[in-house]
Amino acid sequence: MKILWIALILLFFAWLGSGCVSPDTAPLSPVVDEHTSRLALDWSGTYAGVLPCADCAGIDTRLRLDADQTYVLETRYLGKADEVFVRRGVFVWQPDGNRIRLQGLEEDAALYQVGENQLFHLDRRGQRIRGNLADAYVLRKLDD
Repeated sequence: MKILWIALILLFFAWLGSGCVSPDTAPLSPVVDEHTSRLALDWSGTYAGVLPCADCAGIDTRLRLDADQTYVLETRYLGKADEVFVRRGVFVWQPDGNRIRLQGLEEDAALYQVGENQLFHLDRRGQRIRGNLADAYVLRKLDD
């Protein structure tokens, strides 16, 4: 009888240590949001528009985003010299998968929200610009 109890106790402890995991304690796998601009949109291409300027008629802007996460940014200050400023670099996706940061630029020109066939120029805090001029801070995708 003593051997039977020892066998039952050993069997019970073996069952406890067998890796049985209740659903409440099972490790959770991370959920990937596949509805981000990075994953759901055809974002590579060239975008253009005229962004507002404090001391000129506007900033004629062309921004090309390539699939290898490089960019070419061309800007021309309207009403001033006809010089075109060209910047090249890499861009990084922000953790939300909807915004990009152009590396190597001043904070004011570096953040964009990627939308369907358009880029929204963002403020320093990464927020969309609101108000009467909101539509002026949009670059539209060109047909390639």
